[in-house]
Amino acid sequence: MTDPEKLLDLDFLQEGEVKDSLHAYLLAKRCNEKRVMVQAVKWGQCNARINAIARALSSHH
Repeated sequence: MTDPEKLLDLDFLQEGEVKDSLHAYLLAKRCNEKRVMVQAVKWGQCNARINAIARALSSHH
């Protein structure tokens, strides 16, 4: 729920804290996981559910 511009003030995103492109990728990946978790909770509060067939198919690819 934080303004994206304010996120840039986080300590771990300051100059010198991101060590290399792999570290940047891992940070971005983790942030995306958190973003999806927040949306999943919101959808769950609306009684939305994942289609079990689609989920099963996607786990095999």
